[in-house]
Amino acid sequence: MVGVGHLLGTEIAVRFGVMQFQYATLKGAIDMNWDQIAGKWKQFKGDARTRWGKLTDDDLDVIEGNREKLVGKVQEKYGVKKEEADRQVNEFQESFSQR
Repeated sequence: MVGVGHLLGTEIAVRFGVMQFQYATLKGAIDMNWDQIAGKWKQFKGDARTRWGKLTDDDLDVIEGNREKLVGKVQEKYGVKKEEADRQVNEFQESFSQR
């Protein structure tokens, strides 16, 4: 006989597995889009400069299309937490998929 605790544990494990799959799928989609931005960084630098006017041309050159460097520079220049900088960069990224 299977106990209730075992069934509950199985359900939690299945739900957790589904959430991990959904996260991995979403992360993969985001990474794929960022790879496209990174590959065309020279074209997107102007958009980044418009979005974050405090970033200098030197900042944008150092970033070189690296998402984490962009998050760090936004965090540094605007004095926001990493989560907020990450949210802004996600928003920036999403704006290209809507074009």
